[in-house]
Amino acid sequence: MWVSDTSIRQPVLVTMMMLLALVMGLIAYSSLPVNMLPDATLPAVAVSVVLPGAGPEEIADQVAKPIEDGMGTLEGVKHITSYSYENLGVLVIEFGSEYQVDQVTQDVRDKLTQVRPTLPTDIQEPIIQKFDIATMPIMSIAVASKDPSLTPDRL
Repeated sequence: MWVSDTSIRQPVLVTMMMLLALVMGLIAYSSLPVNMLPDATLPAVAVSVVLPGAGPEEIADQVAKPIEDGMGTLEGVKHITSYSYENLGVLVIEFGSEYQVDQVTQDVRDKLTQVRPTLPTDIQEPIIQKFDIATMPIMSIAVASKDPSLTPDRL
């Protein structure tokens, strides 16, 4: 009961103590470092190859399969995932966490140079990208309407 008695008898003291706690909290909050996504590198590399006029089956057979076979011989490869689309093949090559992204990117580039003669001659120059977690979006938002009169051509 001493807290309520002191609050009634000394309201200025209690108010000052509350303001002190509030100011100290604001100072602590403003100096608190917040890093939701720490600096981390994902040892993964994506290889994108464009073959104009090719269907997904052709991309898978003529582009993705030879590149997968070549990249499978690299040291430290954990997993290879390939996606075949119309005119485009994308391979994601994951490495063990003990490998540096820059080094494995160079290894992939070297191996791709060796595999290139087995690929169709009319492919465009392959694009090699390393994954950077810091550049990935933290949120994607989509907006939709149930109103049938709102079509993209009327907006």
